[in-house]
Amino acid sequence: MPPNAKRSEVVLALSSDPSLLAVVRGGVGVVALQNGFGKAETLNLQHAVEEACRMIIAEHYGGRRDQTLKLRLQVFAERLEIVLEDSGTPSHLDASSPRAFLITRGVDRVTQEQSPDGNNRLTLVKYRSPS
Repeated sequence: MPPNAKRSEVVLALSSDPSLLAVVRGGVGVVALQNGFGKAETLNLQHAVEEACRMIIAEHYGGRRDQTLKLRLQVFAERLEIVLEDSGTPSHLDASSPRAFLITRGVDRVTQEQSPDGNNRLTLVKYRSPS
């Protein structure tokens, strides 16, 4: 299978209630482990995604719990991409912040952009370690 061919995808839409972050952690963990990531890589990835969700809830939604956070986990031959989309107030990840450290520590690449429909999109990419 070519490296950029998508093997599978999981899509979740959750309210911006922080108590639902356990669902995010669990979903990321299951998908990562089932797709060849080790336990340590999976744990780091779960922490990165959870921290990114916390940032969106706090900064984009101002802590409001009645908004929607979309999470898409895309599995490719050599990587896992987690795409977070929200419709809150845009902000950029300050590379010197503790939050940025926690997010970037668990993934290999982070990109921020606006989606074609005007939502905020944060993409976290984790490549598989060579076997």
